[in-house]
Amino acid sequence: MIAADSDWRKEVLELLNSQIPEDRIRAISMISFAADNTFIPQLLEALRRETSKNVKLRLLEFLARTKKSEVVNVLHGLLKKEKDEDIKAKIVWTLGELRDESSYKLLLKCLKKEKSPLVRAEAAEALGKHDAQDTIPLLGDLLLLDPHSRVREKAALGLGWLENPMAIPYLEDALEREKDPAVRVAIIEALGRIGTESTVGALIEALGRDPDATVRQKLMQQLMFVKDPHVVDALYQVLETDPDATVRSWAVEALGFRGDPRAMEALTLALAFEPNPKIRMKIIKTLGRFGNQQWVRSLLHSAATRDPDEKVREYAKIVLDHVSRM
Repeated sequence: MIAADSDWRKEVLELLNSQIPEDRIRAISMISFAADNTFIPQLLEALRRETSKNVKLRLLEFLARTKKSEVVNVLHGLLKKEKDEDIKAKIVWTLGELRDESSYKLLLKCLKKEKSPLVRAEAAEALGKHDAQDTIPLLGDLLLLDPHSRVREKAALGLGWLENPMAIPYLEDALEREKDPAVRVAIIEALGRIGTESTVGALIEALGRDPDATVRQKLMQQLMFVKDPHVVDALYQVLETDPDATVRSWAVEALGFRGDPRAMEALTLALAFEPNPKIRMKIIKTLGRFGNQQWVRSLLHSAATRDPDEKVREYAKIVLDHVSRM
């Protein structure tokens, strides 16, 4: 067993020192799969001398999982020397994952001085992961004013990581004015992470007006965990009026997750007017989870005999049979 372990380590080191980049990537993958932190000194040395961009990125991905101070120190030195924009951004991301307090000043400097939007974007989120509460005004201004959407997106995520209600005004203001869907999704994630009752109104309002289906889906993913009774009304409104079938399907998911009587009433009504057969089947499946109750059996029987789509009728029969045997 000891000999086998020794052979494995020898193979890894040989691959790590190979002249072929693919071999070095394979060595990193082997170390990563084994979660073997004893190779950190060799990996740091490899990072210092590495010339392949792809290999550097893989090395940084592995080093982000460690919590060793020597890793942070090496990354600080490399960040000051690195010229490649993508590598610099990856180093900053790695420092964000490591969350060592010694990185705070360097990350703040990157955010304020770095010309590359990619690097500034990663610095914005990294500061949030470092719990840098004093950066709320800075991140808030970036979210509202920075011309680069990637920076605004990461600034929103950074504010979310801080989990501080003081960030809510920035996020709500940005949610109203932001044009980029990806940034709006990040804002919604941030509001959900902060998770105070005061954010519910803004999320519900955005659900009713946002023109992007992906954003509306993200809004429902956040709202499905909220106990506010107004959420059910908003989700029912989505089922009744949203033109996107995927969004309506998510509304069914969110109402089923809640499972309270008002949510079930909304699903019952939706079963009568939903034009998409696949969504009607999803409603039937959701209602079937609530067991052998008279109202459930009545609804399923009605769908099994009256739905205009044959596949829906057949599916309702299957669910009804399952419920009746519960």
